[in-house]
Amino acid sequence: MNRIRSSSAALALVVGVALLAVGCAPAAESTPTPTAVAEAPTETPEPPKVYPANADYFFVSDEGAVGKFAFPGEPNASIEELRNIVGAAPVTYVTVVVDNRQGAAPVNMYELAAFDADGRKYTFSTVDTFMDDWMTTIGTETNEEIDLYNRFVDAVNANMIYAEVGMVATFVMASADLDLPAEFTRITVQASGGMTPGVEVRPVSEAEDAGVDLSFEAP
Repeated sequence: MNRIRSSSAALALVVGVALLAVGCAPAAESTPTPTAVAEAPTETPEPPKVYPANADYFFVSDEGAVGKFAFPGEPNASIEELRNIVGAAPVTYVTVVVDNRQGAAPVNMYELAAFDADGRKYTFSTVDTFMDDWMTTIGTETNEEIDLYNRFVDAVNANMIYAEVGMVATFVMASADLDLPAEFTRITVQASGGMTPGVEVRPVSEAEDAGVDLSFEAP
């Protein structure tokens, strides 16, 4: 009788250990389903900007002045007359009309610069700087020379434009570069001195969408 009980107890112990071993076995790890990686959309690079010659442009300076001009412009008749008299080298002209009525700083049109595809820079400065050089060739020995010199002085003073806040003014600018390309990659304006960064110009066709009024004219 005791032998039968011992056998039954031993059997129960074995079964219990087996069940315990089964219960402690780690669950089989499931293999994760690969997730498809979304491809980033391919960005189409913007085409390079093109600024054609013989077109109209405008700019808004960081200080709020608005300017408009044709690039390049027509020769200035009165200045061309003086240049021809002294035999100075030809120049290319640009005439810029600036509305500084809403600006926050005076405008002196320090520089207008254009850049071509080869990286060359074409610089335009106010024409009085050119006339300063031209008049150095004039003598002051005869009445005719003195009269011509005085004409230059008057012309230089008339073109030393400084548009204060509240003014609309016309700036005649010039460059020694004559053979301009048919198009440019960039045109910039430094309106309020050489210490300010240049702003890029825009075609006048974009003025309305930009909310810029270009109907002004210099008095």
